[in-house]
Amino acid sequence: MKKVIYNTQIILLLFLSVFFKSQDNSLSSSVLTPIANQTGVPDIFFPLASLSAAKDFTLNFGLTYNPNSYKPTQYCGQIARNWMLSGSNFTITRQVISEIDESLPSWSEWDDIYYYNLNGEQGSFMFVKSGVFPNDLHIKKLTPSNLIIEFERVQTTNEFQARPVIFFKISDRNGYKYTFSDYDSQKIIIPGANGSQPKYDMRNVFYIVNITDAKNKQIATFQNKKYIKYEDHSNNTIINAWTYLPKEIITNYGKIIIDHGDSGLDWNLHDRYYFKNFTLLDHNGKFVTKNELNINNGSYSYYDVELFESIEAQIIKVRYLTSIKKIDKKLKVIDETTYKYTYSPPSVATWGSPIPLWTYQRHDFLMNGLLNTVKFSSGAKIEYDFGVHTLKLNPPIDYNTPAYINSIQSVYSGETSPFSFKQKTDSIAFDSHVTKKYYLNNLQKSPNSRIYIKFFKDEIYPWNNNPQPDTKGSPILDPKLAYKVKNYIQGNSQEIEDLYSSGYVVRADANPYLEITGSGGNGWFEIYEKLWSEPPYILLNQNAISDTGVKIEQIKYSDRSSNFTPYDPSYFLRKTITFDYSLFNEPGVSSGKLVLDEGTETVIYKNIKILESDKPGYIKYSYKVPDDYPSYNPSANSPYAIWQPFFNFTKKGVLSSKEIYDANNTKKLAVNIDYTFPPYEVLVPFEENYIPQKVTTNETSNDSQGNTLATNTEKSFNQDNNNLIKDKKTTADGIIVETDYKYAAEKNNTKLLGAGMLSVPLEVTQIQNGVQIGKVETFYDHTGNYFPSSVKSYGINNVLINEEKNDIYDSMGNVLQSSSKGGTSTAYIYGYNGTLLLAKIEGAKYEDVMTAFGQSAGIEAYKNLEIYMKSNEDIDDSSEETLRQKLDEFRLMNAFKNYQITTYTYDPLIGVKSVTSPSGNKEYYYYDDFNRLIRVEDINHNVIKENKYKNNLID
Repeated sequence: MKKVIYNTQIILLLFLSVFFKSQDNSLSSSVLTPIANQTGVPDIFFPLASLSAAKDFTLNFGLTYNPNSYKPTQYCGQIARNWMLSGSNFTITRQVISEIDESLPSWSEWDDIYYYNLNGEQGSFMFVKSGVFPNDLHIKKLTPSNLIIEFERVQTTNEFQARPVIFFKISDRNGYKYTFSDYDSQKIIIPGANGSQPKYDMRNVFYIVNITDAKNKQIATFQNKKYIKYEDHSNNTIINAWTYLPKEIITNYGKIIIDHGDSGLDWNLHDRYYFKNFTLLDHNGKFVTKNELNINNGSYSYYDVELFESIEAQIIKVRYLTSIKKIDKKLKVIDETTYKYTYSPPSVATWGSPIPLWTYQRHDFLMNGLLNTVKFSSGAKIEYDFGVHTLKLNPPIDYNTPAYINSIQSVYSGETSPFSFKQKTDSIAFDSHVTKKYYLNNLQKSPNSRIYIKFFKDEIYPWNNNPQPDTKGSPILDPKLAYKVKNYIQGNSQEIEDLYSSGYVVRADANPYLEITGSGGNGWFEIYEKLWSEPPYILLNQNAISDTGVKIEQIKYSDRSSNFTPYDPSYFLRKTITFDYSLFNEPGVSSGKLVLDEGTETVIYKNIKILESDKPGYIKYSYKVPDDYPSYNPSANSPYAIWQPFFNFTKKGVLSSKEIYDANNTKKLAVNIDYTFPPYEVLVPFEENYIPQKVTTNETSNDSQGNTLATNTEKSFNQDNNNLIKDKKTTADGIIVETDYKYAAEKNNTKLLGAGMLSVPLEVTQIQNGVQIGKVETFYDHTGNYFPSSVKSYGINNVLINEEKNDIYDSMGNVLQSSSKGGTSTAYIYGYNGTLLLAKIEGAKYEDVMTAFGQSAGIEAYKNLEIYMKSNEDIDDSSEETLRQKLDEFRLMNAFKNYQITTYTYDPLIGVKSVTSPSGNKEYYYYDDFNRLIRVEDINHNVIKENKYKNNLID
C-alpha cells in the first residue's frame, strides 16, 4: 500500500499486521495478483449471464478461476475455493491493516484498504485524514484511474466517536454512477481506555444497489438478500452480524435471478451462503436460460502453528465447484462443464516429520485442491498444471560451507533449515502421585541435545495434600498441572503449562529430568529432538520457494478419440502451452521478483517464455517492476524515506518487450516498450498515482529474405485524467501519422464535466506528415439528455464531408429520429419494453409517424402505438405472428406509402426472429436450445442459410 519505505523494521511490521477476513477476500487477491502472464495467473473464465442495462452498457456475469485468490484461514468466498463471480459483481471490500480505522484516536492516520470491482475494472483506495472534522476524510486512489469516488459516513458532532462509512458512490469515465449502500456488519469489541470494551459495527463489504446514467436515470437495480446471525439462536432478538448476497438484478431489458446455497450452520456467516444458480429472464419474465452451479462442501485437517496460533491440526472447510449445467426453457440439461481438482491433503508439519516444526509448507497448502481438469459436453478437455512460485536467491547459498554445516548441527541454534528436523525420541507417562521427577533417558545426541516437549494432561489433581503457595489472604488457587525442566543448559526456568515448549538444550550425561509442579496430575510427555541429515547437502540453490501462491506451468487441450466410451475414455492431445519463468540469460533460474503491495507480497515474473505446440517457435515477454524505475528521497527530515512515485502503475509489472521466434530460433518480431514518466522536478512529494506521460513502442520485423521493417508508435496521456491525448505512428517508409484526442476537459464542456463524462472523445483529428487529413467531432447539444446530438466528419482543409444528427431520443437512449447531411430524416419505433427496434421508417420524421396515429410527438408517445403494445405481449409463436401481422399493417398504411419501412421481431435476449424489408420480403431466423442461430429461411420457408455446430463451434 505505502510507497514510502523507511527501514526493514517498518517493513517487518507490515508483515505482522492483522488482517480481518471479509466475505469477498478473493476480490482483494485478484486485484493484487490479476490474470496476467507476469503473475502466472491464467485466463480461466466461464460465462453465466448477460443482460443489457442501456444502449452502451451490458451487465456480464461469469466465473473466473484465480488459483491465488484463496489464502490459508480465509473464506471460500461467494462461489467456491479460488472461484469468484467476475464482470458485473460490483462490490467494495475492505481490508483492515492494523486496527479498525474508526476505533483509532482522532489524531491517528487511517490505513484500511478498500478494493472495488466495477464492471471488470478493479482497483483499490484508502482514506487519508486532513482538514478539520467532520470534513477531515478524503479518498486516496491506490490504482490510477479517472473514477470519481464519493462517500458518506455516520453523522456525529463528536469527532472522538466512531465514524463508519455507510455509503459509497463511484462514477466511471462515461458518467455512470454506482451506489453502494448495502453493507455487511459485525459487532466486534476493541478494548478501550480504563478497561472499557466498546463495540463497533465492523463494515467489511459494501454491495451495489443501483446504477444510474449521467442524467441520474436508474438503469439497473440490485436487490440483495440479507442473512442475519443472532447472538443466541434460541432468541432471535440481538443481531450479532449480517451479510448480503445479490438476489435479483433488474433492468428494462430483463432480469437475472440468483439462487443461493447454504453450506450449513457450522460455517461462518460470511462464508456460509454462496451463489448457486443464475437464471436469465426477458422483460416479460419469460425464461431465457439458466446456469446451475453444482458445489460440494468438504473439509480436511491442516497443521500450522503460525496461522492458527495452535499446535493442533485445524479443520479447513472448503467448497469445490464440480460442474456448471446449462438448462434450457424446457428445464432440460443441454450442456454440462465439469471440474476436477488435484485433491490430496497437504504435507502436514507434524512433530515427527522432516518439516521444521515452527514453519509450514504453505506452497503445499496452496497446491492442494487446485483446478486440474475441465471437461466439456462437446468432448473437449483442458488440463492445468500449476507449480509453486519461485524466486531467485541472490546471492545463491552454498549449503556445504563449514559455517553453514555447523549452524545446522548446532543444538544451540533454534533456527530451522531444509536439512534439520524434529523427531520424536521418547514418550513418558507421568503421575505425580507416583513421582514428580521423570528423567530423559533416550536422547539421541550426546553430549548435548536440543529438546522440545509436548505436554498432554489427562487429569489435574486438586491441591489436597500438596502444599499450596502462600496466597496472603487471597482466595484458594485453582488446581494447576505444570512442569519444569531441570539440569538444562539453555532455556526458560519458568513453569510450563502449555502444550508445547519452545526448546531446551540439555546435557545428555547430566541426568536432565522433568519435574511436575502445581497441584499435580497425570498424563504423558512426548520428547522431540532436533536432528539433521548429514552433508553433503544437495539442493537447487539458485531458486527459493515462495509461499505467496502458485503459477501456471502448462495447459493441455485434448479432444475425445473416436473410440471413446464412458468405460474406456481416451483422448488425443491437440495442443500444449508451456510457460517458462526462467531468466532469459540464466536458464533454470527464476525471474520471480517479490513486490510488496498494500502489505501483501506478490510475485511478478520479469521473464516469461511461452511455447505453443501447434505453432512453430516461441514468444518471450519481459516485464519491469517498481525497482526498475527511479526512487527518491524528497524529505531531508526523513533520511530513510524512499519514495517510488510510479509504484501504483508499475506494481503489477509493465511489459517492456515482446519477441517472437521461429522454429529455428530466429527472431521474427521484436517489440520494445518504453515508459516516460514526469520529471522529478514537477512531482508532488509522496503523491503516488502518476502514470506515464508517454508510452513509446518500437516494432521491428524480419521477413524470410532478411529484410527489416521498423515502426514506431508514441502514445501520450493526460496526467490529470489518464486519457489518451495523442497517438503518433511512424511507419517503415517514413510516413508520420498523428491522431489527437480532445475530451470534455480540453473542450471546456462543462455539461459533460459536470456529469463525470471525462473520457468521451469529443474531437479526434488525424494528421499525416504535418497535414490535417481528417477530423471527427461529436456533439452533446441536447438539453434534456447526455446522448450524442450529432457527429461531423471533416476531410483535408477542414472541409465538412458528412454530418449525422440524432435529433430525438427517448428516455432510454433510443434514437427516435436521425437526419443526414442532406436533411433526409429517418424515424424509429421501438418495442419489447423499449429495448429493441421494431420499425425503421426512412424518409419520415418521428412527428409524421406519430401524427398518422393521432399521437403527440412526445418522446414516450410511441409506447401508445399498437405495435409497441403487441411487442410486449410477444411470448410465443402465436403472439409473435400476431405482432408480425400488426407490423405489416403498420408498414402498408397509406400514410407511409412514400417511405421505406423495415420491421423486426425478436426473441428478446436471444436474437432477431424475423425481418421484413420495404419490398415485403421476409426472412425468418431459428435458434437451437443453446440460443445459437441454426438457420435462416425466406418468405416461403426455404432455407437460405444454415449453421451446423460441432464442439460448440460453427463447422
